[in-house]
Amino acid sequence: MPILIQKAQTSKGTHYVHMHNIGEITGTDAEEMRKLISTGGPLAGLPIIGVVDAAASFSAEARQVFTKTATANTPVVMVVKSAPQRVMLSFVARLSSAAAHTTFFSNETEAIEFVDRFTPDRTPPYPP
Repeated sequence: MPILIQKAQTSKGTHYVHMHNIGEITGTDAEEMRKLISTGGPLAGLPIIGVVDAAASFSAEARQVFTKTATANTPVVMVVKSAPQRVMLSFVARLSSAAAHTTFFSNETEAIEFVDRFTPDRTPPYPP
């Protein structure tokens, strides 16, 4: 599966979901991810760090699933180095109503520092 998903923990003890997107992401891949992180899933409610490889691509079906993925007020932190990918993922976040709690970084260190500032009682918008 081109979305490698695991529960992780920062050096400060914050639990989060680490997703590494590689290769061609299909609708099936996105659906499996959705089941894990959406309300009722085993990883629901944890902050998410999504690392997107420069070579990663997202099928139309995957983008459609992403727009329907409910993460409530869960912080979603995307690590994206490619400007076109960042534009596409920003658009998907707006369509899924996740834009208010989605933040973009160009490196994983900054993303982890951001997640360490997350507290469960914080409501959007999350400060950078």
